[in-house]
Amino acid sequence: MGETGRPSAMKRGPLGADPGRLPSALDCMGIIGEAARGRRLFASFDFDGTLTPIVKDPYEAYLDPAMRSRLETLSRVAAVAVVTGRDLGDIRRRVGIPALFYSGCHGFEIAGPSGSGVAFRTGEKYAYALEEAGERFEKILVGFHGAILQRKRYCLTVHYRLVAKEKVGALISLVKEAAAGVGGLRARPDKKAVEVLPDMDWNKGSAVLWLLDHLGMTPAGSFALYVGDDITDEDGFRAVAGRGAGVIVAGAGTGRVTLATYRLESVEGTALFIEGLTRIASPGAP
Repeated sequence: MGETGRPSAMKRGPLGADPGRLPSALDCMGIIGEAARGRRLFASFDFDGTLTPIVKDPYEAYLDPAMRSRLETLSRVAAVAVVTGRDLGDIRRRVGIPALFYSGCHGFEIAGPSGSGVAFRTGEKYAYALEEAGERFEKILVGFHGAILQRKRYCLTVHYRLVAKEKVGALISLVKEAAAGVGGLRARPDKKAVEVLPDMDWNKGSAVLWLLDHLGMTPAGSFALYVGDDITDEDGFRAVAGRGAGVIVAGAGTGRVTLATYRLESVEGTALFIEGLTRIASPGAP
């Protein structure tokens, strides 16, 4: 507990902390509100596992109307972004809030509200490599019942949530081998999936920093939050370190360390957190 009797953020070393030992973001709304006082609020969220529960088939994910309403309300008093591995067009359709900022394909595509002038993309020169890798993955997946391939503009995702456990290791090895054989691509782990992206120094955190810069949100004049649940979201937590806070959506016993400062237990916790942020950012907030 801090000197005021309120829960205080845990100090972590450079390697991060066990998510289960982090303080609850909901218990620390007072601390977050105090840190954000007098500064412009920027709140960014992953989609799957953060704003909506993880589902077996990624094509069946949808945003609950109540969550959409909360995000829309927050967007009236703060800059709100959804940063995801999904295609830009896909995430804009699923969220359906014109006032938000969106980043798809792990940061390789960025767009803002109509007329905002916010638009960015990178990685076009890797289109042929991604197409070739996709063709190779299609052939590999024939031998793995339950595997799903998502083809996106600037990345590919092989989901193995429905693949028999004894076959997962072989599938991952074949996907990585195929990606390496094409060249110019990198494979990285995700939740029950393998992401294959252009081999560039660009990620979700890069997109967050690009948005903050483009919106004129300086470290001194703004408070940036990134909320996410999976390994790729660590780049987002790293981006906001020192200028806000990362919030991981995870229960205890995840078996990983994180760069986040606070924790939420579930998507339901994200909903309550958004409500709290709206109160913090609203005019006349204490």
